[in-house]
Amino acid sequence: MLFCPLPWIFQAVRNNGDVRVCCQANQGPDRGLIRKPDNTIYNAEVDDLVEARNAQKMKDIRVAMINDKWHPDCVRCEKEEASGIRSRFTYEEELWRHYITADGARIRTEPDGTINTDSIPVVYYDLRFGNHCNLKCRSCGPTDSDAWYGDQVKVWGDTYYDTACEMKIIKIDGKYQVENDIYKWYENEGFWDHLNNEMPNIQHVHMVGGEPLLINQQFDFLERCIDRGYAHRISIEHNSNITYIPDKAWDIWKQFKMIKIGTSIDGVGKVNDYIRYPSKWEKIESNLRKLDEAEGNFQIWLAITVQAMNILHLPEIFKWKEDQKFKRVNAAAWQPIASLHPLHSPDFLSAKVFPLKVKIKIADELVKAQFNENKDEAKALLDQYVSFMFQEDYSHRFDKFWEYTNKLDEIRGQKLQDYIPELYELIGE
Repeated sequence: MLFCPLPWIFQAVRNNGDVRVCCQANQGPDRGLIRKPDNTIYNAEVDDLVEARNAQKMKDIRVAMINDKWHPDCVRCEKEEASGIRSRFTYEEELWRHYITADGARIRTEPDGTINTDSIPVVYYDLRFGNHCNLKCRSCGPTDSDAWYGDQVKVWGDTYYDTACEMKIIKIDGKYQVENDIYKWYENEGFWDHLNNEMPNIQHVHMVGGEPLLINQQFDFLERCIDRGYAHRISIEHNSNITYIPDKAWDIWKQFKMIKIGTSIDGVGKVNDYIRYPSKWEKIESNLRKLDEAEGNFQIWLAITVQAMNILHLPEIFKWKEDQKFKRVNAAAWQPIASLHPLHSPDFLSAKVFPLKVKIKIADELVKAQFNENKDEAKALLDQYVSFMFQEDYSHRFDKFWEYTNKLDEIRGQKLQDYIPELYELIGE
């Protein structure tokens, strides 16, 4: 049986409050969105999250898995598995097999995909708290970072789409913002009441943003978990740029069963500062060391989005990580030297966008890379992403890559050749 536990034990909420299958399903034909019978989307701000668990799409996905078939919304994991990349499909099955197995899921699922939500509660939440962020990464945009609003206007114009909704960026008192702000959904007390009611069942909460460490409400919730005596049973996971860690976080975190932090970096030094503008590498490195030494049960890893801008620099990241001699960072037995995730969208920033002759040169450089430690593991990861790069040809979008890069360079006072000269030497012509 083709089995991922998420359709049974998990619930995910997008930055605007829309409920979806999972973040990987964003590459599906309907972006993994969970819809009501009238075709409107369930939203955590106003809708019944329990009811959403047996929406038609969730039932269809369960039926597909029970019949050993990939559902269209699972296309990202399907493609990654085909490239030899360890997708979310694989690692979630490994992480949750102690709680639910394929056979157990089949037995507890009706022929039409319905489950009893009382006997199979949500134990794992993935919550995206709006789009408030202090960075405007090149592979990002206004749906995930409000810091992007100004650059969005300058590069693409003052409108963009989030789900099926056209968003309008306006400027008031010199500050860019959106009309009808849909990203404050988490300020609704009804959502927090639901989460408080579900607290006895919760084993894991993945909290993202925007930048999650800027969101005060999630710390209020964590304090309630402590006050009610559940913290020691709950693992908390953040994906954070770790440019800022509030003082209160350190005392709160040490009360939980485990704190997992995927630290989002896309390069070392100037490469990271270029892609993840306006981050400062020195601050990131300092906070990473603090996390490596902090009191509490921490699991830390480097979360790297592999894309056109940094695929050539993967060996540099691996070597830097080796040199640091971290105690916690990617130290778990099941974790590779770094946790890599391929960028699928926008397609003009994918590693697949390069012309064939450039891909061949990049592949040659990656093959030549030498490592002092974890040689086989590092080589295997590089081989996977070389395979992924050659999997499809997006070179018809290479002009868009240059148009976008040059516009952002002009707006931000940067130059690709100054920050990533090795890449520029390959593609500058």
